[in-house]
Amino acid sequence: LEFRRVLFRSLYYGLYTPVLLSWKLIIDVTAKNSTPASAIVMNAMKILIGLQWFGYIVAAVGDFTKSYVKMSEKNGSFLVTSGIFSLLRHPNFTGEILSWTSNALCGIVAATNLLRREFSFQILSYLGISLLGWAGIVFVLLRATCNLEERQKKDYGDTEKYTKWVNSTWSGWSISSSANINGSLDEPHEI
Repeated sequence: LEFRRVLFRSLYYGLYTPVLLSWKLIIDVTAKNSTPASAIVMNAMKILIGLQWFGYIVAAVGDFTKSYVKMSEKNGSFLVTSGIFSLLRHPNFTGEILSWTSNALCGIVAATNLLRREFSFQILSYLGISLLGWAGIVFVLLRATCNLEERQKKDYGDTEKYTKWVNSTWSGWSISSSANINGSLDEPHEI
């Protein structure tokens, strides 16, 4: 139990270190005279931060839509295919992956620019920790997407509504997509 606690704390620390790196870069850029290269870097950071917020909004809209639709029905045990779910099968996972990836990219941009100015083992270790945090959370989200795909296929796979929905939406990123909609495994490729 203690190992898991340390592992999760490390994961969350790794997700936070890009913020520390970004903040250090902002302080560094504003403390020194801004150059055209600094302006480009700061604009790239603004775009990545915008992508983070876009991902969080997609995830929040997905969670809200699912809660609202299931709350409005009596039993709440059915497949949600309306709203944002008419485009993405798993908007909460897709949005979070986009957000955490943009967050990690902010850390990479900040760290590379800070290291370019002055080499620092602290910055290098923050970069490594942030990449481990990103890899950890993305793995968790990819597995969650895969597990949800399998559970939905098991629960609704024999319905026409599910088949149409799967064919007209994107599942988002996932680790394994070896099973097709009919339940059989894809044939191995011959070399």
